[in-house]
Formats: sequence, structure tokens, C-alpha cells
Amino acid sequence: MLREVTKVRSAGGAPPEDTDLLARIAWHYYRDDMTQQAIGARLGMSRQRIMRALRRARELGIVDIRLEHPSLARLALEKRLTERFGLREAVIVPAPAGVHEVGRAAAQYLARIVRPGEILGTSWGRTLHEVAVCLPRRPVRNLSVVLLNGALVRGPTGHGAFDLASAIADRFQAKLTCLLVPAIVDSAGIRRAITSDRAVAEALALARRATKAILGIGDVTDDAALIRAGALTRSGMAHLRALGAVGDILGRFYDLHGRPVGGGLDDRVIGLTFPELHRIPLRIAVAAGPSKVPAILGALRGGHVNVLVSDEATVRGVLRKGGIEEG
Repeated sequence: MLREVTKVRSAGGAPPEDTDLLARIAWHYYRDDMTQQAIGARLGMSRQRIMRALRRARELGIVDIRLEHPSLARLALEKRLTERFGLREAVIVPAPAGVHEVGRAAAQYLARIVRPGEILGTSWGRTLHEVAVCLPRRPVRNLSVVLLNGALVRGPTGHGAFDLASAIADRFQAKLTCLLVPAIVDSAGIRRAITSDRAVAEALALARRATKAILGIGDVTDDAALIRAGALTRSGMAHLRALGAVGDILGRFYDLHGRPVGGGLDDRVIGLTFPELHRIPLRIAVAAGPSKVPAILGALRGGHVNVLVSDEATVRGVLRKGGIEEG
């Protein structure tokens, strides 16, 4: 529990005014837990005058308020991160934390902010699987869930995109629309043919209208989700690394400054482009771990996401990687 420590003390070098009265008002409010209305009734003063007296008591140092709780360091870190990258919000899980703890925090955040009538877009991956598993059952009226990139994979990832999106829709009792096509196909011609199909085109049109998105951030290691899913080969990933890629969102790769790194791949990806993604008002990234540090930094610098859910160690790594003082 957050503890508020309040000291009511002598005003020292305060200007000549009724500091005893200010101290009395502060004592009733902070120590006796009286409402401003009740204090005003007892002292024959208006509530507005009590409010002004409490503000003046803080200005004079009669009242010293101090917050003490282990989470305060993380709250300061969240503030530092949001200010530096212009984020809407940051949710930082205390260290040590794994994928499950970060996924659970993201699930709690998502359940809190989703509203009736919205369109929730999602990608897929191991961390988002944990989000789906941890989501509480909370019916949200007229909510739609849509995959933002292809759901079909060739590899044994164990975290199928369709199953993940289906689980999220089930928890919210929402309508589900899936892109039952590969995330990455073999040629631009195949992508054009697939996206010309009416059902696929309608699913992509709905994805573009998403009001919120929950996103994983992929790294560029040989253990990346796209490689495990069979959507990308190790040699293909090596080529992207050589071009400066540090991470991907929806199969779209970018460098450490968030700049797109296509390498010919973008024409083969079935899913939202970066400009289309940026038009979604709230873009929530869920990612953690040392291998994700460069990818998270690039995503933040590029403005690809505006909410981050991660763990304390990862965020400190991102700040160090970016040469940013934690302060």
C-alpha cells in the first residue's frame, strides 16, 4: 500500500499571518482525516478558504508530504520514459520479471482501457500469448477484435496467431476477424493476389480502422518469432541485420532510429504498413528481455508505439542503449 507521510511543523520564518490557524487546519485534514467541508463547519470558514489555507500551509512548509513505497522508483522511471519518448503511458513491472509477469501486467492494462464499440487490433507472438492467457473475462459491448497481420504460420511456434486472437475475443466476448493468410509470402505478386481477395481486403480494411492495438516487438536473433513461425529464414534475417534492422512490428523491420528497413521484404508482408499503424490512436507494445532492448528503442524512437509495457531491467537497458540518463 502507498503510504503518505505528513508532517505538520512550525512555520519558522513565515510572514506574519495566523500560522497557528494554518497548522490547526492542516492537522484536522491530514491527521484527523476530516473533510474540508467538516473543517470549515467546525472553524466557521468556507470550504474554499480551507482549500486556500491547506495550499498556503504547504507553501510555508508547515505541511511536508512525503510518499514512501517500493514502487516509487518505477513510477519515476515510467515518467522518465514517457517524457523522453512522448508516450501516452508506460507500465513497468518490477525486476526480476519474465514474460508471464509482463504479459499479466499488459492484460490488466488492456482490460482497463478497452471501451464498448471499439476495434482492437492485435499481432501475435509469445508475449502476446501471455497477455491472452492472463486477460480477465470482461464482456465489452460491441467490441471487435481483428488481426493486424497474417495469422498463418508454417513453424511449430506453439502460440498460433488465430488461437491468440480467438482467446482475446473470447475473454471480451467480442466479434473476431482474422487474416487467415500467411504473414509473409514468397513474392510481391502473391501478396497482391491474396490481398485482392474480397474477404482479405475487408479484414485489412477493418484493421485500418482499429482504435487500439496490442503489439509484440520482434528481435532480429535467430530465435525470432518470425523464424520460428517459418515466415522468415535465418539467411533472410541475417540480410536484414546487415541492412541495420534491430526489430520488427507486424513483420515490418526498422533500424535503431525507427527508420524502416525493407530489404525487399515489405512487398511480401500481408498486414498494416507503418503509416497505417501510426493512424491507430493507441498502440500498446508488450516486450521484455535483453534481446529486445535495441528493438524497443527503435520502436520508441520511430513513434511506432505510444504505450510500452515492459519490465524494469529492460527499460533501464533501453535508456542506457539510448544514452539517456535515468535521473
